[in-house]
Amino acid sequence: MTTLLLVAALMISAYGWIKNVIALHAIIYYLENRHHDLPSDEEIEQCCEHVVRMLLHLR
Repeated sequence: MTTLLLVAALMISAYGWIKNVIALHAIIYYLENRHHDLPSDEEIEQCCEHVVRMLLHLR
């Protein structure tokens, strides 16, 4: 029974991960096709820090 629950949790997690990867690649593809510059590593790091702070309700 425990194995079945773990397999179900794994399947749900894998689905969410795959959905997230597809969405991120779609956004990158859209930006490249519209001839927008992709963000630098520094800009990505800054955006990630902002999002983490926002999700944790920090300032």
